[in-house]
Amino acid sequence: MSCLARCWCVLLKSSLAQTSSSMSSEIRSPTPVRVESPCQRRCCLDADDTCVGCGRNLDEILSWNEADASQRLAICQRASQRLIARNN
Repeated sequence: MSCLARCWCVLLKSSLAQTSSSMSSEIRSPTPVRVESPCQRRCCLDADDTCVGCGRNLDEILSWNEADASQRLAICQRASQRLIARNN
């Protein structure tokens, strides 16, 4: 599964969990969306400092822990596009 697909799966599961919990009569605070790291544990940077395993560039890898959910989704989208371009 591509890193973007995994990110969207996690986002969808979280969204479904929020929807089902909001249907209860009890008012709850929203569950934060968690976007999993696209890391494939095949870390190796190419000449452009892009990981050949996940497609993230070095700046994106280093900023991952501080990124919020929307920033992480954007990183996953760019990384997925890089992997697709590399494989074509």
